[in-house]
Amino acid sequence: MYAYLFLGLLVVGTHAANVEKQAIQQGAKVIEAAQTGKKVRECSCEEQEKCVGEMKQQIQGCFDGCWPIIEKDFKIVKKPDTLKQCFTGKKYVVDDILECLQSDAKTCVKGKDGPQVEYTDIKLFLDKGEKKLHKQANALTTAFGDDGKEVIDAAFKVGKCMKDCFLKKNAGGFCFDKAECQPKIEADDAPNAVQKCIKQIGWKKQAHELCQCSTKAGVEGMEKYCGLIDTVAKSNAKIPTARRR
Repeated sequence: MYAYLFLGLLVVGTHAANVEKQAIQQGAKVIEAAQTGKKVRECSCEEQEKCVGEMKQQIQGCFDGCWPIIEKDFKIVKKPDTLKQCFTGKKYVVDDILECLQSDAKTCVKGKDGPQVEYTDIKLFLDKGEKKLHKQANALTTAFGDDGKEVIDAAFKVGKCMKDCFLKKNAGGFCFDKAECQPKIEADDAPNAVQKCIKQIGWKKQAHELCQCSTKAGVEGMEKYCGLIDTVAKSNAKIPTARRR
């Protein structure tokens, strides 16, 4: 979701020294925590493409519906429409990550007679991921005080609205549940694919561009984060992160 993409790139961008390792560890933990021990049929690639496409459309609709929160509740953004374009302009990043993971992790099979794979609770995955992101974002505000805190608060408020909207759209069951299948997502195998894909999208470039675009849209408090991202990316320095639990 675009607001969480922003937060993710912001957190990743300020932890450049060990970004691959951190992303792999945290992502694998979230996946593992969302897997219930239940088994389900591995989707055919056709089923997977259909469901992923449906979910992406839902997310876009939720983004459009939740964006007015920025204008209503937050005064830190001088050009809300310009900022919105910063996010929608990075839609391809989400698409590229999904396509890369589907291709590299071999998440689907040709036909509808696939083997049994681990079932991932999508709602639980979103909840766990949100909490993990909260911890990392809180570490940033702890390190820098209240300066820029409203930026993170705004992103979380839009992100939560989008998550709730997405879950509401799927209250009758997710597309994968209706198809009685899921992509193969294994916590042990996913790290290598994640490492490859975050490198492939050029996360440093994405974090820099999104931060700069937000600054040009008149988002107060972004200059410090943008400068930090650039400095850390060049020096491999590191700032405090949330403690593991």
